[in-house]
Amino acid sequence: MPSPDGKNIVFVVAETASGKSSLWIRPLGATTPHRLDQTEGANFPFWSPDSQFIAFFAGDKLKRIAVSGGSIQTICALEDATLLGDGGAWSPEGVIVYGIGRGPLQRVPAMGGASSPVTTLASEELRHSWPQFLPDGRLLYFALNKTSSKNGVYVQGLGATARTLVTESASPAAWTQPGYLLFVREGTLLARRMDPKTLQFQGEPFTVAENVMVNVSNGRAAFSVSPGGVLAYRGGAASALIRQLAWYDRSGRRIAPLGKPAALFLPVISPDGKRLALYIDGSSGVRSSGDAWVMDLSTEVVTRLTRAGTLSGNYAPVWSPDSQRLAPTESSGGIVEVIVDSGKSAALAPQPLAARGWMPEGATLLVSDILTSRHSLFKPGPSAKPSLLMETPFFMRQLRLSSDGRHLAYASDEAEGPDVYVVSFPSFAEKRKVSAGGGTAPLWSRNSKELFFTNNAGSIFSAEIRTSPNLAVSVPKRLFSVQADMVPSSYNVFAATADGQRFLIAEEVAAAREQSGYRVVVNWAAELK
Repeated sequence: MPSPDGKNIVFVVAETASGKSSLWIRPLGATTPHRLDQTEGANFPFWSPDSQFIAFFAGDKLKRIAVSGGSIQTICALEDATLLGDGGAWSPEGVIVYGIGRGPLQRVPAMGGASSPVTTLASEELRHSWPQFLPDGRLLYFALNKTSSKNGVYVQGLGATARTLVTESASPAAWTQPGYLLFVREGTLLARRMDPKTLQFQGEPFTVAENVMVNVSNGRAAFSVSPGGVLAYRGGAASALIRQLAWYDRSGRRIAPLGKPAALFLPVISPDGKRLALYIDGSSGVRSSGDAWVMDLSTEVVTRLTRAGTLSGNYAPVWSPDSQRLAPTESSGGIVEVIVDSGKSAALAPQPLAARGWMPEGATLLVSDILTSRHSLFKPGPSAKPSLLMETPFFMRQLRLSSDGRHLAYASDEAEGPDVYVVSFPSFAEKRKVSAGGGTAPLWSRNSKELFFTNNAGSIFSAEIRTSPNLAVSVPKRLFSVQADMVPSSYNVFAATADGQRFLIAEEVAAAREQSGYRVVVNWAAELK
């Protein structure tokens, strides 16, 4: 994100070894960036109006640090540890408004204090996020709706209740001098002249940049612009996702490629080992939504199962125990059931639920609420309601049920994290930490006696799991390593056969990597008339 004075860029860097993020600054007049100490775990930074301070989210707190470095000040605590922050803005009057990943926007004094809501969700809205102060002090912000076609950008006074719809949009927008609203549509960054007082548009949108990353499941768009005319964005959206599936053995030997390169993610092998479910993005390459496809592993023939392009890249498609059905989750929540052989689909569970796994009897799902940290069992049927199992203050992700339904593996930041844990299910009576020094993307062997996971350095690990007489976990062994970027921890881009002897790795395609990356444009509007 460029500073308001256009002199510096702040960005987040995740260390491949530890998986921990921190803030880095690069002056536009320099060739090398430098790290801001004490910013471990930082995310979604934003600037003070005078460009002297940076606010950021870390853990369950909103913090600030001077550009010159020094001590960290906590501005306020977030509602609970599952919240990650969702953009913020800092006014010249010393007020910070920020999103918390769900619910309305919050406000807090920039020097610290208690936070309070500043907006109210309309019916069917999930969250307000990515606020910006316009020159007159009003707020421009993004509203994510359960129905993605109803997402929009609004303007509202800081102390007002009425708001004005500026434009329907799948992702946030930003207003900047000399009077343009910037927004992303289908991977293209557009600008359109807009009067910030009347909110009236003049002329038609025009292209500023193409192939810009967007995450439609949460409405995040990878661009920012400063009042000084510096534009930063992440390009190569359509190409950055292109991956080639390949078989590896336990020693890390690459056996053979599988299928053709595609914008694919979240591959999951069926319980019977005959088919592979995966998501493929067929439009802008945002890796956040797509359609479900199934590959016959014996013939490598791929069949498309859905066509809406709305399935969530945050939740892997869940196979039924008999390998006949898939339960993918939509971006805004809600579970769909697809009969694999016929392609027939139907709504299975309402928003805001996400599918995590089938119980062995094949009639009950483990589900999570995408808006809270609640995990439940859900048996689909008329008037069915989730049966709460647990609610945790920690952010649990990548929940994976063992095939016998007796244990649950997941990744969590509850310690220094992220790390992998195993608990008895559904009692949660016994719990063991599996990874040491970071781990994510847990995956069970078919017999539930071995658990695989990866880390940000691109290593695949194995741990033996003993369940009798008590739950016990062996010291994890590193099986092999691949290029770190081949196995991004949050994507779950590896799968394993039932016996754990072969692994499918979704390799990054080198040519695609060369086309992606961050770009900075100074005085982006210089040639506009």
